[in-house]
Amino acid sequence: MRAAVRRFRFRWTGLLHALTALAFLLGLLAPLTPGTLAPLPAAAQRAPALPPPLAAPVQVAAVGDFQTALGCPADDDPDCHQSQLDDTGSGMWSVFLPIPPGNYRLRIVARADRDVSLGQGGDPDGADIALDMPNDAAGAYISYDANTGAIVAKPAAHDVELTTDLGDRIAMGPARRGYRATFDAQAGTYGVQILVDGEPVAQDQISLDTPQRVIFETDASGQVTNKDIVPSATLTVTRTGASGAPAPGACFAVTRGNTLVGQACDGDDGQVDGQTRVRFPDGIESNAYDLIETRTPEGQSPAEPQRIDLGPGPNTASVTAPGGQAGEPTAEPPTERPAEPPATAEPPTEQPAIETPGDETVPGRLV
Repeated sequence: MRAAVRRFRFRWTGLLHALTALAFLLGLLAPLTPGTLAPLPAAAQRAPALPPPLAAPVQVAAVGDFQTALGCPADDDPDCHQSQLDDTGSGMWSVFLPIPPGNYRLRIVARADRDVSLGQGGDPDGADIALDMPNDAAGAYISYDANTGAIVAKPAAHDVELTTDLGDRIAMGPARRGYRATFDAQAGTYGVQILVDGEPVAQDQISLDTPQRVIFETDASGQVTNKDIVPSATLTVTRTGASGAPAPGACFAVTRGNTLVGQACDGDDGQVDGQTRVRFPDGIESNAYDLIETRTPEGQSPAEPQRIDLGPGPNTASVTAPGGQAGEPTAEPPTERPAEPPATAEPPTEQPAIETPGDETVPGRLV
């Protein structure tokens, strides 16, 4: 019986080997067979994976299991004052938090019409962000860019802060050779001070004719090594329906490859009027980009993505949504009117020509 069992198993083993070899050969031939690979959906071909569009926040907080160490009444509390980020303009938020050494988790809570908890990639579905604080760190620099969803959370050896005579207080983040900050500066001439761990170490000055976004860089000791104006850029997207009427309420993203360069929603400026202003506060390279509608109001049809050329300064783009949108005027048949008797023709009266001044912006100094 033992010999019979061995022969029985051997025969089945040989058959299994033959079936395995046949399956392997079929696997090699499968890619060569027409129609075996299904095409990707059209949306996956033309649009990268993007975090959901969010309205411009009015308050931003860092939350996690580090908050009680800062004096907050509880962890994961978006209302705790000690972990609020400061608005540095143009959708950029930053803060320095004296988090003690240890391993923590962190999320950003952006408050607009509702609270949205953001994790990795600025995505509500993203995982918590790991924050590992070494023993020699004074705290953590944390920033959030509402234009791209980028979140930065990293240890810093010192608390470096830029202040102005106008009351600005800007946390400077660790850079390759020191510290760095960009912010929206007001017009005028006023003083700037750099503080390291609360002690003033450097004095400087801002002198601007108009409000500008500026950059300050320091060395490791806090001495200013560079200050300049950042050539910001904007894109105003005008969205209309098939009839030409404004189609408000959408959100748009500007991408290059799989990188989100900027995003905004109609209404971020306080007016839901069919015009969405996307800002690139730290500038943009002259190149071709993709404009993608990321949120379409209910009852409207989404617009197709399009390739546009952008560069420094103001840019514009027009988007036409397909027909069948809710809220668009419906054409009505003309109403017949009774015929009117012909009017007596009168000789035309000559009117003096009126010249209308052109709509040109005259450069000047803003005082």
